[in-house]
Amino acid sequence: MRRKYYSRTYLDNIRKYKIHFDFSNDDYIVCVKEIIDGDDFIAKEGHKLISNGYYMVEIIPKDGNYVMRAYLDNNKEVQEYYFDVVSDKGVDPLTKVPYYDDLYLDIVISKTGLELYDRDELDEAHANGAVSDELYQIAIKTAENLMDEIKQGKNKYKNMDLTKLL
Repeated sequence: MRRKYYSRTYLDNIRKYKIHFDFSNDDYIVCVKEIIDGDDFIAKEGHKLISNGYYMVEIIPKDGNYVMRAYLDNNKEVQEYYFDVVSDKGVDPLTKVPYYDDLYLDIVISKTGLELYDRDELDEAHANGAVSDELYQIAIKTAENLMDEIKQGKNKYKNMDLTKLL
C-alpha cells in the first residue's frame, strides 16, 4: 500500500498552486487545488487534466473504502472523475493534512467511459504479500460496488455540484 497526502499528491510538475481543505461537513472532507503555474498533464485518452487555471476537487468520504478526485478545466467543467480504492483514510494528527492508503485499484470516468484501472497492480501486491487476503477482498468488493453505483447514477459525490466547493 502507498500512503498519499493531499498536500503533495498530483502536484509533481506544479510550481505554484492554492490549496484549501474544508473539514466542516459531517460526511466528507474536501480538498481543492487551484493550479496557478505548472506543466500541462494530458490523460492517455488525450484530454487535458491539469493546466494553469484548472482545479482538482478531492472528496474524502468519512465512510467507505474510496476517495474521489475530479479534474475541472478553467471553465469549471469536469474533465474526468477518478476514484481511488483505499484501505484507510484520515487526517494526520501532526500536520492536519488528509491522507489515504491506496489499494491500487482505480475507477476512472472519462469522455471515453467508465474503466477499472490497475487490477494487475493489486494482484501483484497481493501475490507479494503487500496486501492481505482481507484487504484484497475489500478492494475487489469496493470496486465492484462503486462501479455499479456509478452506472446507476447513485454515487452522491459524483453527482455533487463541485463548482460550489471552489
